[in-house]
Amino acid sequence: MLTYKRALSLAGSEHALMAGCRIHRVPTELYGHHLPARVYGHEAFLCPFLRVLAGRRELIRSWGGCFEVRKVRGGRAISMHSAGLAADLNHHVWPLGRPVVLYREDFDALVEAMAVEGIDNGGGWTRPDPMHFQASELLFREWLASPEKFSSF
Repeated sequence: MLTYKRALSLAGSEHALMAGCRIHRVPTELYGHHLPARVYGHEAFLCPFLRVLAGRRELIRSWGGCFEVRKVRGGRAISMHSAGLAADLNHHVWPLGRPVVLYREDFDALVEAMAVEGIDNGGGWTRPDPMHFQASELLFREWLASPEKFSSF
């Protein structure tokens, strides 16, 4: 699992890590469907994340945000949200610390589609965080090697 510290190490500097952060326009078919018109985050994560959601708008029930400078809840480590490499989705139905019960089939389908794009989910962690989606290390390494591939979705 990619952590902020590992992403920073791979990027080489905070400046290089944050170079991928920008405002992304949300696809028209998603805007107004629990998502804002624009989202600030890292292109290595948001481009594939929004691409997956664009074909599955019926699975979006709430938007918990992407970029937020903070520590991991209940911990000392810096959150992946601090680099715009994570987002929380459907936080009202898939809350932190609980296994997924509501909309289980939707959850499984979304996690599977995200995994194909190189996005990890926190649902299987020791303290389940099923609302949490974040860039995998492989996806982040791909961005470091070819950032131009992530400039649009």
